[in-house]
Amino acid sequence: MEVTSYLELTDSQIASVRALVHVCNEYENLNGEVFFSNRLNYDTTIRCYYCMREDDRLIGFLSAFIPTKDVAEISAYVHPDFRRKGVFSALFSSVCEELVKYSIQDILFVSQPQAKACENVLEKFSAKKNHSEYLMEFRGEAVEPMQTDLCLRLADLSNRETVIMLSEAAFEESRETAETIADNSLRADNIDVYLAYLGDCVIGTMSTNREGDELFIYGVAVLPEFQRQGYGKQMLNLLMCELSKPDRVRILIEADSKKPNAYGLYQRSGFDIVTEFDYVSYRIEKRSESN
Repeated sequence: MEVTSYLELTDSQIASVRALVHVCNEYENLNGEVFFSNRLNYDTTIRCYYCMREDDRLIGFLSAFIPTKDVAEISAYVHPDFRRKGVFSALFSSVCEELVKYSIQDILFVSQPQAKACENVLEKFSAKKNHSEYLMEFRGEAVEPMQTDLCLRLADLSNRETVIMLSEAAFEESRETAETIADNSLRADNIDVYLAYLGDCVIGTMSTNREGDELFIYGVAVLPEFQRQGYGKQMLNLLMCELSKPDRVRILIEADSKKPNAYGLYQRSGFDIVTEFDYVSYRIEKRSESN
């Protein structure tokens, strides 16, 4: 059994991973999900998918989401019949070898609180819980448009500097990180970046990433000087009026436990919790050059 790594997965590989995730979810009564796009990674040349097979059977899978140059979020699934046989260790060793090439040492393991197998693994790493996030799905009725002076417009490469400015100001990103995220998002076929205008002034942004029959809303942000004035709620309402029309896809969004206002906004907007994820911190120790 060997680990194989990929930049992207084919449709057949994605189907195999989804089948493995389903088996793991059924075994532990979980609601784990995997997103299959490297377009939101800080560097799309980093191998972020790792598979282990026995013959043609997928028995282990690990994915790395790398939103910045400093940290990677790790999710993994191992078939119940092959646990405690070194599968996760081999997958994790492979991704660590790749990450340290790019000077990434900080890891956030992503797990569900009730996942006992994951809990046992994390105990061995002496990893510490950082925070929790909630994956939420829109389950509301038809969205009623709010009264607003805002309008949403799709961004393109001509808006690159504006998108970078918003990332720097709203998310406190470095210029380098903001540039990379903007370039990856604006060039991706499956990502739409929206700008919120108040008159001629851009005051906020949000993005959507479509994968198959799922559409993920992320990066909802309002410039600091326009916060606490209801504009975030109005922006989300404008977007949902468009996305929740009949025959649209499953709509998902994540809320950080450290940002209760955002969670409350999403809940009032018709989103319900699907899954809770814990984010657990760990640091890769570089091997000595002499070894």
